[in-house]
Amino acid sequence: MASHNIDPLRALLHPTTRHETAQVVLAANCTALAYTSVDVVGELPHDSQPPPLTPPGCAFLFLGEETTRPAHKAAAGAGWTYLVHRRTASSASLSRRAFSRIPKLLPHLLFPRLASGRHPTTVFLDSKLRPTAPLHALQRFLAGGANFAAFRHPKLCEGRCSSVAWRLWRAAWTGCSVAGVGREEGR
Repeated sequence: MASHNIDPLRALLHPTTRHETAQVVLAANCTALAYTSVDVVGELPHDSQPPPLTPPGCAFLFLGEETTRPAHKAAAGAGWTYLVHRRTASSASLSRRAFSRIPKLLPHLLFPRLASGRHPTTVFLDSKLRPTAPLHALQRFLAGGANFAAFRHPKLCEGRCSSVAWRLWRAAWTGCSVAGVGREEGR
């Protein structure tokens, strides 16, 4: 990818956020990490939790500048390292929902390479869900050489998730015709 394609993406991540993230990731030496992102005004609306058995310092919760950490003890010690996700000139006009998706979509720019020269394995979690699989199990699953894996969202796909239902949802979300879904991604 040419550098002119990366610069607009880099502009979505505040340099201080990138720097603070790099410091904590490198200090913890995480080969795998879990992360999520929330941008609301006030306190987090739910008790988000990292996967069980996540090594200390390897679970990150990015909070918008107006989002406050949970005050109650159970959530405050839930195992997250809290990082402030700051807006830039390029992200200033984004909705809170779109802004909170930036870390989800740009882990390769957010998380630094380790001493080995490799990026850590990253697992983005929906902040409303409570993962049951340990991080090391997810890392083993991804170690098969895949660059990307996605799991069925239990709240969106209750019962059977058919490809037809997915195509209808994706068409509505992207504005494509149902017949065109998948083609825009080279499928």
